[in-house]
Amino acid sequence: LFRSIGTASAEVSFASNDDFESETRVQLTGIGLDLAPCEYSVTPAEVRFGSVREGERQERTVTLQNNGTFDCLVSEPRIEASNDETRSMFALDNSVPSSTRLGPGQSLVLPLRFVPTSAGDARAWLTFYISDPGNSNPRVPLFATGRAPVEVACPAAITTPAGQAVTLSAVADASTEVVLYDWSIVSAPAGGIGTPDQWQ
Repeated sequence: LFRSIGTASAEVSFASNDDFESETRVQLTGIGLDLAPCEYSVTPAEVRFGSVREGERQERTVTLQNNGTFDCLVSEPRIEASNDETRSMFALDNSVPSSTRLGPGQSLVLPLRFVPTSAGDARAWLTFYISDPGNSNPRVPLFATGRAPVEVACPAAITTPAGQAVTLSAVADASTEVVLYDWSIVSAPAGGIGTPDQWQ
């Protein structure tokens, strides 16, 4: 935690029971800034990825704009979610810097992606630190829906007189080619399923 303006350095040491290296030292360097409150906007206010099949990828962007006359400090952009599985479906592009300084009129584009690992609705938040005392950790809601690799649309229930043929059709929507399908009778009125030629 910085408490002064200007460059500062320090050292952190870790002691352990490692026979070869019982102490590890890490050098720390940082610059404390005196910035006026940042005036900024985030576009869009929420991100919707839509419906995406398992394993496929959908991309969106969030733009952070400095609308004021002073610099804005932005750092630690990250994804927050209620559980690890949901958070792993959303990701920030590796090119996003961990910390950046935006001058007046400058903007920062944050590329996002959604790759579902299961079917169902998913929700997370994009958050970051920005030098605005009134709202230093804004959260941008992220919405998406994972779709199964294969989805089959079956016809509605059909009522027909005995002895009259019925044509059934089903539509399979898949991310890859459907190579095998099979029709079978799974239930029927009592006494009918075992009668020869009753069901064909």
